[in-house]
Amino acid sequence: SQQGFRPMRGTTDALRMATSALEDAKLKKRNITATYVDFSSAFNTVPHDGLKRIMTLLGFPNDAVAVVLSIYNGATTSVVTPHGTTLSVDILTGTIQGDPLSPFLWNLFMDPLLRWLEVGARGYKF
Repeated sequence: SQQGFRPMRGTTDALRMATSALEDAKLKKRNITATYVDFSSAFNTVPHDGLKRIMTLLGFPNDAVAVVLSIYNGATTSVVTPHGTTLSVDILTGTIQGDPLSPFLWNLFMDPLLRWLEVGARGYKF
């Protein structure tokens, strides 16, 4: 469970929740699986084609999908070195650092997973 950047929450709360889930599973003689995910550099990992699929799946109008993708279509980068500038490389993943749209796009990208977990009533609710 996410505890970072939440008021009055910390690692002690996360440990308490994990311990409670383990004790409950043991008491009920059920299997339990824990998954810890580190989303560091999360915004850098969003595939642009995945954004298109998810926005379409969620029913975004074609115009809205086209506007978002126009920001990323044809995006390239190069590096300036002491020996000159490298060749351009296509950017196929990631959202723009510092762009106010980036957190929204990350949330869209994660939405199918969160819906799958919610609909299936999988896991413990805290």
